[in-house]
Amino acid sequence: MVNYAGDYGGSNAQANRQAALQRRPTGAIGSSIGLSPTRAVVPRRSSGGGRITASPSGRYSRPAPPPAAAPGPIDPNAFLGADVGYQDQLRQFAKALTDFQSDVTRRQGNINTDFGTSSKALGDQRGLDLKNIETDFGSRGLLRSGLYGTAVGDYEKEYGQRLSELTTNKNQTLAQLLQEGNQFKTQQELQKQAAREAALRRRAEGMGI
Repeated sequence: MVNYAGDYGGSNAQANRQAALQRRPTGAIGSSIGLSPTRAVVPRRSSGGGRITASPSGRYSRPAPPPAAAPGPIDPNAFLGADVGYQDQLRQFAKALTDFQSDVTRRQGNINTDFGTSSKALGDQRGLDLKNIETDFGSRGLLRSGLYGTAVGDYEKEYGQRLSELTTNKNQTLAQLLQEGNQFKTQQELQKQAAREAALRRRAEGMGI
């Protein structure tokens, strides 16, 4: 039996196929011929939504979380309004001021009352003294004399001086009370400022600032 070239149906078909496979190139380095295909590595995403990146060593790691947001600026009024210790101090200051003002009002009333009593007594005494002067000079028939006029004039001058002293003392005492009130308010404002700064300092220390 004659075998024709290229005839793979004869007895040499199996041998011819084996020879063809052996002559098939195995593929050079960098060539895909003769090599099984490779799958490209696709970076996976983390369950938290951040992309997983490769390190220089070829390993994949979860990215670092974003930095925490810096705390916003402190609202002093909002904090101080909720600070129990500071609010208690303010109530104590307010009570002390109310008590002081009540005491000032009482003392002012006493001063005005004393002045009224003293000035009335001085006026009553003036009336009696003038009557006595008149009686004295009248008994001597000197009511129309210059001596009587001089005596009355001297007395009126003395009375005016005594009334002026009473008025001056009253006004000075009231002015002193007003000065005490201003000093008390000034001192309280300094105390309030110190209490405010102390409260804000406690807040800052609590926040680690």
